[in-house]
Amino acid sequence: MVRRKFDIGARVRARHDRAPAKFKGRIGIIHGSEPYRGYVIEFEDQAGSIAYLHSYWLEELLPGSEGFLPPPPAQQRGSVENRRSPRLEADCFVAIEFQNRRTIGACVDYNQHGFGAILEETELPVGEVVTVELPIVGRKPVRFEAKTVRRDHPMYGFAFVVSQESKRQIIVDFFKESTEIKP
Repeated sequence: MVRRKFDIGARVRARHDRAPAKFKGRIGIIHGSEPYRGYVIEFEDQAGSIAYLHSYWLEELLPGSEGFLPPPPAQQRGSVENRRSPRLEADCFVAIEFQNRRTIGACVDYNQHGFGAILEETELPVGEVVTVELPIVGRKPVRFEAKTVRRDHPMYGFAFVVSQESKRQIIVDFFKESTEIKP
């Protein structure tokens, strides 16, 4: 396997024999890279969803190369959203900390990868990592980091920045339980 380096905006295809089956043959655009996770790729067949792949599974598609087609026109945002997992309703409070400020928000929905919240008293820039605290009854609050991925003030979307799957599951279980407890 050969490590390759790709520029942001490069059009690539997952081609290597040992690439995960769900990625083989798919074409996408590189949006960045993260240590240990690989390149951040938005695949054209699922606009808006992000996947991580290492460079040795990818080949760059250049004009004139086999299989090169111009990228499809941008997909229109409508009532149908492309997500990695479906959204579920939530009804709980979360504390958000950013730049030594703390604000309380109302969480309105969640999925396996993040959550949406209404934050009336602050404005957060997209792309910033914030600290989130979830109040768990009878236990120490759970703290984790999340990245602001959507902003339509006062509504914000956050993606979990959690390396341990067990911690991610604790977070998702918190949101799930918060909807089940309501009268």
